[in-house]
Amino acid sequence: MSKKTALLSVGYWFSAITLGMLLHPYKSVRDVVRQPHLRVLVWAPIVWGVIFWLMAVGLILIGRLVAEIIGFVYPHLLYKGLEGVFWWAVWFLILWQGLVGYLFFRFKKALS
Repeated sequence: MSKKTALLSVGYWFSAITLGMLLHPYKSVRDVVRQPHLRVLVWAPIVWGVIFWLMAVGLILIGRLVAEIIGFVYPHLLYKGLEGVFWWAVWFLILWQGLVGYLFFRFKKALS
């Protein structure tokens, strides 16, 4: 298997399991607990949170620079809107991680 195919396979696997944990966490986390090699995916919400945070910080910095260059009159409204979306996503990811962690430890205790 080539490196490109392996990378695509791992990316698909990671995103499919993560999407499953988002859409139906009970079933997906139960499957993750039953298969030891998938247990690392319990931390997927934190990984997505870090990726989202880096993207948000980068976009806000680039947006601020572009706003100054083109002379945007009300940049504070844009930043407040982006800040609201950012904090909503942060709290969503924290709650999602809590749910996934709770289900993981619950199933792990039940299966052991």
